[in-house]
Amino acid sequence: MLNMKKGGRGNRKRNMIPGFLLVFLFVFTMSFSAMAAQEDKIFLVGGLDGDGEVISMVTAFVANDGSEDYVMTDASIFNDKAVLYALADTAGNAYIVEDAQIAFPDYNVVLFTFQSERPEASKILQLTGAVKNQMVELVYVNQNDSVDICEVRLLEAEQGVPDIITVMSGETDGDAPNPMSYPGGFFDANGGLVGLYTSTGDIVSFNTDVNAFYGQSSGDGNETEGSRETQPARETQPERETQPAREKETSGTKNPGRERTGSGGSGEEKTTAYKVGYIFGAVFSVVAVIGIIYLVFRKKFKGKQQPVQQYQATPPPAPRPQQPTPPQPITPQPPSGFADYTPTAPYTTPSPAAPPRPQAMGGSLMGIGGVMSGRTYPIASQETVIGRDVSCGIRFPADTKGISRNHCKVFRNGGTGQFMLMDCNSTYGTYLKGYGKLQPQKPVALKNGDAFYLGSDQNGFTIKY
Repeated sequence: MLNMKKGGRGNRKRNMIPGFLLVFLFVFTMSFSAMAAQEDKIFLVGGLDGDGEVISMVTAFVANDGSEDYVMTDASIFNDKAVLYALADTAGNAYIVEDAQIAFPDYNVVLFTFQSERPEASKILQLTGAVKNQMVELVYVNQNDSVDICEVRLLEAEQGVPDIITVMSGETDGDAPNPMSYPGGFFDANGGLVGLYTSTGDIVSFNTDVNAFYGQSSGDGNETEGSRETQPARETQPERETQPAREKETSGTKNPGRERTGSGGSGEEKTTAYKVGYIFGAVFSVVAVIGIIYLVFRKKFKGKQQPVQQYQATPPPAPRPQQPTPPQPITPQPPSGFADYTPTAPYTTPSPAAPPRPQAMGGSLMGIGGVMSGRTYPIASQETVIGRDVSCGIRFPADTKGISRNHCKVFRNGGTGQFMLMDCNSTYGTYLKGYGKLQPQKPVALKNGDAFYLGSDQNGFTIKY
């Protein structure tokens, strides 16, 4: 049985769902255009981390076993960093699901149950059985992110592990289906779920009896259409020489648009359905792409960039004829992005620049936010590295969000003695008040009283010297 990591706070679950829905709509935009008639049969289930990011996602089917609604999906959905799992349909609805602690590891199949809300009854499938030579439709997501179908003829069946599973084999007329995501679903003419096409390459059924598959009675006369309405005593049946389901499969895929024999539909009606599907697909493609772009950019810039006052540069005066005039004092213009820069004194062009005044031998950094608020750390001639690593001079707790292992450092300029601040390729950035975000590995001078922040304004320091 597979174990999963459960967690996540209830008040964050609703905030995580919109991002998951945008990813789901993006994946399924081509699904609408490829097979508009099948969109209600297939779902996506995704694992979300603590920040609401989708870190795992596979296809799924929702079926009722007679007493409970289950989400049937692939075991690859589990991720140690996931704190929440959610199911979404093509209409944009999302449902929180939980691990049912039921797994079939031989076929990479796991079951989830719904926490509270669930899809409407028309989207919940009924498990049905199968018989030899029955034609079924395989519905799956292909390598082009499109919902595809192909017709499969079921040929052989044998008991699986555990014995509630029946493993079948089949053949198609064309190329073998190559799903991008597992599982795929096999459907009979009435829309019942016959079985799953798993990532192990097996066709597994939860409601097919091997004896009924071959048209044999279990002895009570109640077996019909290959279903397990009455469970036979398998130990009393003669052993059937069967090969594994994978060896019985024959390569091939039918054209998804091909009309199935006996379905009662016409080619013209299917063509019309596809055209409608393409129109809806185009509309949802535009909506999904715009939504994803908005979500990415909002998260990227939210809470990370301090507002920076921009100076309006004065246009240069019109050129005048050169005349011998005495040198005029020039007021230096502030660098772009500095809000609190004040020139110390005017200077004249002919005068050589005065040598910089070395700073005092030492200084200090005082925390002004977050876990370091109110703490003071002395800084001297050596560099002081700030981050979560044990080697850092100012060390944040290991679980502090937004702080890298080696986030930034403060050191002296060897020539001028000026204190400098440099970002050490941090993930969330280093910000100097009145300047903005620092470029990695490019030091910026610090003045007495300057404030800078790590990742966001939640964790900051002020320099005093």
